[in-house]
Amino acid sequence: MAGGAKLQDAASSTGNGNVVNCLGIAGTYRLTLIGAGTISAGGVTWEQNPISATYSGTWEPLAAELTPVDATVVSAAFTGVVHYVRARVSTAVTGGGTVTARMQAPVGDAA
Repeated sequence: MAGGAKLQDAASSTGNGNVVNCLGIAGTYRLTLIGAGTISAGGVTWEQNPISATYSGTWEPLAAELTPVDATVVSAAFTGVVHYVRARVSTAVTGGGTVTARMQAPVGDAA
């Protein structure tokens, strides 16, 4: 998929994003946030769990909470084995803007 799997699409309210099954494949994964409009606060947490896409327990953070910025791309990378991955808007995006989160997997690994 061009640009990677979309985990959040023009989100601003807190909540879980789309879940991607990475099949337990080891590699380097990258989460990219794209801020649109005016953003005065907010945060997105990139998470995974090894159980299922509908797991209702506590998901494991793959990186510290990312803060979206107006018209800017912010990213984080994680190297390891991942299963079910999502981007959760953990702190509401305020100021009228939104955030879109995409994940590329794996990044820079030999085919």
